[in-house]
Amino acid sequence: MGMTPMHRCSLLLLLALCLVLGCERPPPPEPETRVVVLLSAPDAVRRGRLDHLKHHLALGLDVNQSDEMGLSLLHHAALSGQTEIAKWLIEQGAEVSRHDESGATPIVRALQEDYGAIVGLLQEYGAVLPEEDEPEPVEYVQEPEPEPEPEEEERDVAQRADPDPGMPDEWRDLEVSIWRSATGVELPAVFLGLESDRVTLGGTDGRTFRIAMHNLHRDDQIRARRLGQAPLALRSPRASRPVASGPTRVSAGFSSECERMLIRGIQQARQEVLVAIYTLTHPQIKRALSEAAGRGVTVRVKYDEKQLPVSRMEELIKGMGRRGVELLPVQMSGQFSSMHHKFAVIDRATVFTGSFNFTVMAANHNYENCVVIESPEIAMQFVREFERIRGR
Repeated sequence: MGMTPMHRCSLLLLLALCLVLGCERPPPPEPETRVVVLLSAPDAVRRGRLDHLKHHLALGLDVNQSDEMGLSLLHHAALSGQTEIAKWLIEQGAEVSRHDESGATPIVRALQEDYGAIVGLLQEYGAVLPEEDEPEPVEYVQEPEPEPEPEEEERDVAQRADPDPGMPDEWRDLEVSIWRSATGVELPAVFLGLESDRVTLGGTDGRTFRIAMHNLHRDDQIRARRLGQAPLALRSPRASRPVASGPTRVSAGFSSECERMLIRGIQQARQEVLVAIYTLTHPQIKRALSEAAGRGVTVRVKYDEKQLPVSRMEELIKGMGRRGVELLPVQMSGQFSSMHHKFAVIDRATVFTGSFNFTVMAANHNYENCVVIESPEIAMQFVREFERIRGR
């Protein structure tokens, strides 16, 4: 039986309706749109733009999406102190125990930046604080003292009656600093020499220690090799300390002024630049340090090892190492442990210090302060602190 005109008309209307509904269906997001979302979402988190973040998630961004360093949106919130953003992300399903490429969870990142409010928030949602590592027992390698000659026995008995004869006079002009074993044992001592991969140290009680190089902490292995090749003037900073002439000169700067003052000081260095810094991501400061090393200046940089995977620091650090800068990462542990120094010592005569981190953010976006102190006496105090810095 054939279709009536009314049936044919109804069928045509139904087909037309299907076509109209099909045309109104929204197209899937283009790949380019998803790439833009992935790149701009962390910036929205750091700036506290919840409206932008909601828009990104509406376009299909996964709340647990990580960037190239394994940092999730919740990691970025923890690093930038955005408590409300962090809470909203958790409510949207963000994982509080997610690890980045360095193995750090959001609560670890919040601890590094001292953001207590975010630490408390993450704990409320089940995040666990890291446990502090227990130190391992270690002992130094020390060569036995030679047996006394018979004719000297009486004198040696008199010496043994005094358990702490003190440092010999020839050690008095050498700098006493803390030396640490590979497993954490500390010894205040002066550096006496390096021979056949064994380091000779003089204790403050007058005893001599010969320690196998591999039994020293990594930083002290580097220091021992440097001192073993250095002239006596660098081994004995107390003896070679320059004498100040006239009053101490101090100048202050703020925010971007600090960047210019620091770079100018590095460019004027002729012998040595010692840097102790929490994090370093400023390309112009990195270039100034690399150029100083390239013209023969000794450049040593100690930094908080936990900051290496953050931002572009790892990339910049590798470039500095290739230019001859001696890089000395400081490994910290514990809930609120950071190598938080921010200073540079130039030619053991000038100190740059203050709140200023060596970052673009500090130079261009933060309220920061710095002072430049021209005083060999104060500079030597910072030199001693630089040598003392070690992991905990």
